[in-house]
Amino acid sequence: MKKFNVYLLIFVLGACSTDSPYLTARKVQLATPDVQTTSIYSTGVNKLTVSHLAPGASLAITHQDTGKEFSVQSDEAFLLQETGLYAIRAVQSPFLPSETLYKRLLPKGKVDGSSTYQIF
Repeated sequence: MKKFNVYLLIFVLGACSTDSPYLTARKVQLATPDVQTTSIYSTGVNKLTVSHLAPGASLAITHQDTGKEFSVQSDEAFLLQETGLYAIRAVQSPFLPSETLYKRLLPKGKVDGSSTYQIF
C-alpha cells in the first residue's frame, strides 16, 4: 500500500507541473485595432478614432519623444496635441497587449521624410 501511495504522489505532482493543453487568457494576444487621425499635421484638434477594438479593451498611448503615457477607453475622444511619434496598442487584463502601432504628428507645413513625390 505504501508503494501505491508513492506512485500516486509522483503521478499527481507530475501532472500538476505540466502545461495545460487548453488555451488560457494569459496566452491570447488582443487584435491590433484600426487607429486613424483626422490629419497627420498638428492642427490642435487632431482627433484619434478607433475601430476594431476588443470589447472592454482600452488604448495605451505613449508619446515617444516626451515619454508621456495616456490610457483611453474605447468610447472616449482623444486629441493628439503635441507633435512627434505616438506608440499605440490595445490593452486588457489578463490578455497580452496587441501589436504596437505608430502614428506621427508633424508640425504644420512640414513634409514627412518617408514620402516621395514626383514632379512631372
